[in-house]
Amino acid sequence: MEKIPKKVDRRKFIYAGLGAIIAVVGGLAAYFATRPPERIVETVVQTQTQTVERPVERIITQTQVQTQVQTQTVEKTVERTIAPTPIEKKTIRWWQLIQSAKNLIFAQQGAAALFEKEHPDVKIIPAVYEYPVYQTSLLTAIEAGNPPELSTVNNVWMAQFAKAGYLEPLDDRIKEAGIKKEEFFPGAWESVVFGGKTYGIPLDVGVWMFLYWNKDLFKQAGYNPDEPPKTWEELIEMGKSMRKKFPADIHPFAAGAGLDAYTSVLHNAFLRTRGGELADRKTLKATIKNQENYDALQFYKDVMEISQPGFLTQWEPESSLLFASGKAAMTFDGEWMSDTFNLKGPPGWDVADIPIPGGEKYGKGPGRAIGSFGGWNLVVYKDAKHKELVWEFIQLLLRPEVMWNVVTLTPSKLDVAKEFIEQKKKRPTVIFNTLANSPPHAAFWSVRWTEISRVQHNMVQEVLSGRKTVQQASSDASDAIDAILAKEPKE
Repeated sequence: MEKIPKKVDRRKFIYAGLGAIIAVVGGLAAYFATRPPERIVETVVQTQTQTVERPVERIITQTQVQTQVQTQTVEKTVERTIAPTPIEKKTIRWWQLIQSAKNLIFAQQGAAALFEKEHPDVKIIPAVYEYPVYQTSLLTAIEAGNPPELSTVNNVWMAQFAKAGYLEPLDDRIKEAGIKKEEFFPGAWESVVFGGKTYGIPLDVGVWMFLYWNKDLFKQAGYNPDEPPKTWEELIEMGKSMRKKFPADIHPFAAGAGLDAYTSVLHNAFLRTRGGELADRKTLKATIKNQENYDALQFYKDVMEISQPGFLTQWEPESSLLFASGKAAMTFDGEWMSDTFNLKGPPGWDVADIPIPGGEKYGKGPGRAIGSFGGWNLVVYKDAKHKELVWEFIQLLLRPEVMWNVVTLTPSKLDVAKEFIEQKKKRPTVIFNTLANSPPHAAFWSVRWTEISRVQHNMVQEVLSGRKTVQQASSDASDAIDAILAKEPKE
């Protein structure tokens, strides 16, 4: 009797087939894992095992089942996209000061996107700071050996940062890039040069001070809304008259003396318009024991008398808010505040040069308003990373269409500033001329500007509070400034 073949174990064949498939796929995965990122089309050969059962008729009258195994080869095309390996990006932290109602962080992000498009391996991380915390934040990062790759620096901090060795001299880079100092406002370029070396590139500029006035309140007080006061004497007399006509919550003037930096630039504008100067760069001596400073201090005190309560402890945030809300007829501020007043100010505001001494009470000066030229300079830190990329980014920021957007004051380049002022500012000729003819902040060249500014602030406070006469306060401040400048390092 013929032996009947044993039934084949299906599970063993199925498991064997699956094992072969897994081995092939696993081998392919290992192979392609070592390949560079790309889109791959591959042909995978798979072996499929199929079990077929069919009846077989035997000589004997009994029907038995025979198991036959058929093996079929199938070719199948599979598309697979291999994920690219992430690029490790170089990070550039970019810090700036915010000084008006402008959405600066949005503007920064736009400039960053332009640079990142040209440099896919770079990530720009912008950040903005307000004035009271900005210098401290920078110094803390610098002294920890971790400065931002790029930042703006106040022109009155430049001497301190440069002479302390924090900043990289840029003369060779400037020459190679073909950047000329004549392209910038003179006061802006003057603020980046120390000891014959150039430590920054001016980005934006501003002048303290201009006179802003509310035409509606002028009308209410019986004054011609198109004629602001031209002299110190006119301003004070007008303020005294307005005081009698306005209700208690409306003030003829809004200003202050609460912050040392604000007080010093306001005093500088008065002092220079009267014909004086705070200190001499060559002799390293104070120059304030004179009639020019006495008159400037007296005018500051007289402005307080026609201004809001709290004058001694308040400064720009409070005074600009009073003016913007229609609670003050006049204020002193920089030209950048026109952006804020356009958005939030009274509908009938206007701007002019600050008044000048008329010769009756306060003597005479040079016959024109002289502001205190401020601004912010782009710098490269010695301890920063990616200096070549940072310099490329600075050059992008100097492009007219980019500079226009990222400044919080006025562009530092003359051609860009002229168009910017004509399109965005009231009284463009007044503003441009004052910017072009104003020197940097007094004693900007000193590494101890902050100390000098505090002495200047204290001098003003002593006079405004009535604790000292203008002569005594000037004498004491002069001695204090001389002692500070005696420690000044030679350039």
